[in-house]
Amino acid sequence: MIDLEVSGKLTALLHMAAHHLHDWLSDVLPKIDSGWWSALVLPSLSYQQRQRVDQKSIDSMSELDLAALLRVLDRNWYEISSKFSLTNQDRNYVKEMQTVRNRWAHLDIHGVEPDDIYRDVDTLQRFLQVIEAPSSTISATMQVKRQVLGADKPAPRPALEAEPSNEPELPVKPVVLPPKA
Repeated sequence: MIDLEVSGKLTALLHMAAHHLHDWLSDVLPKIDSGWWSALVLPSLSYQQRQRVDQKSIDSMSELDLAALLRVLDRNWYEISSKFSLTNQDRNYVKEMQTVRNRWAHLDIHGVEPDDIYRDVDTLQRFLQVIEAPSSTISATMQVKRQVLGADKPAPRPALEAEPSNEPELPVKPVVLPPKA
């Protein structure tokens, strides 16, 4: 079902995505509001995320996980997309990333279907492009995507060569067409 090597790589890529999203939001949010932490981050968090922030006295986005960072981006989409010319398609990638993050954070014993793994990696690649992640991370994501694609392919078969046949060859008769009237 799930290739542990691919699973480990995807988990590492999701961790890298959290770092890149943190960096991107740290650049973008102050350009929208000078009091961005209290105006844009804290109101965007879920009840549980806000409880964690309050209990641990978190005052930096570097201490938020991928789920919280994605939520901050999603909840501030209008302000961010207006200022930075992001598209509705980009918004879809954010929404899909929330699903990807949830799937990989809550794996059950059955794992993930290969088609879903491919889709998750593809979504991650597209999302990383939206947040302008480094090309090295995008390339690593593309490499995992190619690995997932190759995982389901059967081993290449050797080229077929003409094998001697025991059947006699039949003569080929030319086809003669009647003249046109």
